Amino acid sequence: MNRYGIRLTIHEGAVYAATTMGAVARCDARDGMIEWVAAYPQFSVNSKELVVPNDWPHAWDAAFVNNRRHAIPPLVRGDVVVLSPRDSVAVFAFDRRTGDELWHKLHIEDEVEDAEESEEAPPAPASPPVEGPADEEVHYGSLEALGLIGDGVLVTFHRRIAVLDLATGKVRWTQTLSAPVETPVRVVGTTIYLATATDLMHIDGATGKIAATRALAPLRTDNGFAFDEKGLIVVKPGKYGITCYGMPGKESR
Repeated sequence: MNRYGIRLTIHEGAVYAATTMGAVARCDARDGMIEWVAAYPQFSVNSKELVVPNDWPHAWDAAFVNNRRHAIPPLVRGDVVVLSPRDSVAVFAFDRRTGDELWHKLHIEDEVEDAEESEEAPPAPASPPVEGPADEEVHYGSLEALGLIGDGVLVTFHRRIAVLDLATGKVRWTQTLSAPVETPVRVVGTTIYLATATDLMHIDGATGKIAATRALAPLRTDNGFAFDEKGLIVVKPGKYGITCYGMPGKESR
């Protein structure tokens, strides 16, 4: 039921499993009985390359994006389960009790949505499919969930982060960064600490404003790192050992 090492989530007597095979399931933690299974659109394979769902216009990029997705265990808060699987390019939300899909998103809007204006605005014309690697933002990522912050979902798409409303999926705020977000991130109350390849950042989770930054020795693809309560711990291969950085705005470690 579980592929690519995605961990299970146990919450209030239920086990949530992201199968990475086009389905997410909720089981009774006492006996394993399946309470519901919900399907979501995933990558499919044809004779040429990996292809994504019809409403994803960047089919040429599917194989690259699929390999880069990190995926996290299902996120549960209140009556909502949020899923960010490896085998799809979207973030999904399901009703925790029934398994019904509540919303899904493929990208971060350029601006925070205005409910009244969006109802009156005419539909935007469909964009033609992209035939080659011309869109750098798409080429370096797809929409992924990073975690929960209050009653919102922290997501990233290439060099942007945003918080989505947990119940509706609407964008509350967005922020553009200098480089793609590395995972994991650390959320403390309404504060977000995250790292890019070159910077450690302290971000106000209520507004998306960058409160402080600290320069990092550039992270390499073979670096491992983790947050603790004091800052960032970077594990480097071979003789380089471990480097520690204090949280931005605080004393160095």
